[in-house]
Amino acid sequence: MPVGTTRARELDDKQIFYLWMELKNFQKVGAYLVTHNKLVNQKTGHAYHPSSIRNAAWRYVMEHPKEAREALINVGWDYIKDDTNWNDCIVQKAWTRWNSDPTRFVEWMDKNGYELERYKYIFKNYWDMVQEYKKAYDEKMGR
Repeated sequence: MPVGTTRARELDDKQIFYLWMELKNFQKVGAYLVTHNKLVNQKTGHAYHPSSIRNAAWRYVMEHPKEAREALINVGWDYIKDDTNWNDCIVQKAWTRWNSDPTRFVEWMDKNGYELERYKYIFKNYWDMVQEYKKAYDEKMGR
């Protein structure tokens, strides 16, 4: 199965995630894509930057948290066996990913059953803004 999609700039998040599990390093994943799949960043002609690889892997985690959690535990992330540690980890990653788009973050929290109040410490100075987005989202959803 190809790791790149029809749009050369995009990566297959699932494949990237599992390569990361196997190779244990985002830079090694980029090198693997070049040597085994002949896949390079179309803008630069070089291997994908480790941050692009990391983003693709964590996109998969955000969209498939149950499967990703199992895979992460299988490669030694034992601390996420505890639900509290896992929830804190994934909510923190989601906020890091979507803090510039709080609407998407609030939708993701709702979709995955997380309550904002429990994670108030993550939002710090953004708490009021996040609450406003949550209120608007709830109104949109008819709550």
